[in-house]
Amino acid sequence: MNTKTIGPPPATYGSAIGTIEQVALCIKPDDYFAANSRASLRQIFRPYLEAQHLTPTELLHNYKALTSLLTQRGLVEAAINRIATLQARLPGQDLHRRHESILAAMDDIVARAARAERTLDDL
Repeated sequence: MNTKTIGPPPATYGSAIGTIEQVALCIKPDDYFAANSRASLRQIFRPYLEAQHLTPTELLHNYKALTSLLTQRGLVEAAINRIATLQARLPGQDLHRRHESILAAMDDIVARAARAERTLDDL
């Protein structure tokens, strides 16, 4: 069994999110694929995306890239908290509901990417 790894070990990004001051309000998972939402993802995950050589579009559609990002718990939690906080400032929004909505959308997006990967594997 070959256990040799190639390249440097995966980086840990902690909670180092990019600077962002406003975000789009995403109501349903499809909203996260819109251009303004992808621009927000680019800003908030800039250090991670640049290190991984990914665009937000690639991240949203690639199951392996998404699951790799999700291993960076501190980074993901910081991003979710920042986005939920910004969205909660909008009229009629609540921080807890925004946080829960983002988590649900994230689960849906990961499930979509997993289905797409299985479909490609079946071709």
